[in-house]
Amino acid sequence: MAGLFGYDAISRRKNHLQLDRHLLHVLDKHAIDTVIDVGANAGQFSLRLRAAGFSGRIEAFEPIPAMAHALAERFAADRLFTAHSCGLAEQDDVMELNILAGSDFSSFLKTNEKSEQYFPHRTGLKEIIKVPVRRLDGIEGIAGPDNRLLLKLDTQGFDLKVFSGATALLPQIRAVLIECSVIPLYEGTPGFIESLAVFKEAGFLPSGFFPVSRDKTTMAIIEFDCMLVRGLAATQSLPA
Repeated sequence: MAGLFGYDAISRRKNHLQLDRHLLHVLDKHAIDTVIDVGANAGQFSLRLRAAGFSGRIEAFEPIPAMAHALAERFAADRLFTAHSCGLAEQDDVMELNILAGSDFSSFLKTNEKSEQYFPHRTGLKEIIKVPVRRLDGIEGIAGPDNRLLLKLDTQGFDLKVFSGATALLPQIRAVLIECSVIPLYEGTPGFIESLAVFKEAGFLPSGFFPVSRDKTTMAIIEFDCMLVRGLAATQSLPA
């Protein structure tokens, strides 16, 4: 249907092969022992990690209660997997979560007209629920001082808020995987230049860019995944 309106209907189950190959190199080079999967949804990313041979600990966060419950059941036999039924933000709170037709599009932010144009059958609002949110670095036992973390963020425009709540974990975070917006799909979404500047200030540099979706008419990227790795001495606080 999107094609009828001149838009590129790239599936959210996109081909991850190139990104996955790069991810394996990052996990190896930085000796990652713990992955924090924020915006875990049905566990797609965690499943890919296990299929690729990652045997370390996975801490997965999913704010949609029913999805978090299904996630916990799906990985019940995995002793190194923990499902957390909450969202993450810059402070502990209770927030309204917009549940959309495509659960992987659900967000604490409201969609804009671009999301409706590009993904009309995925971004329809089903309901609004209230869910608890936590600071990541305030969760007891999430990581020890000797852990080496990869932080994966897929929160539909809310990544910088999550990262702001991870300040105390910066020394342990060796790599970050984020989804950046070139054409924002949610109100208040930071642009990709702003996002990359925040991570650079915190000591991370890009090691790979992987397009997620494009505008079929112009071929402009709508969103892309970006892998960032520790490249500079990390600051102990994020920019205001």
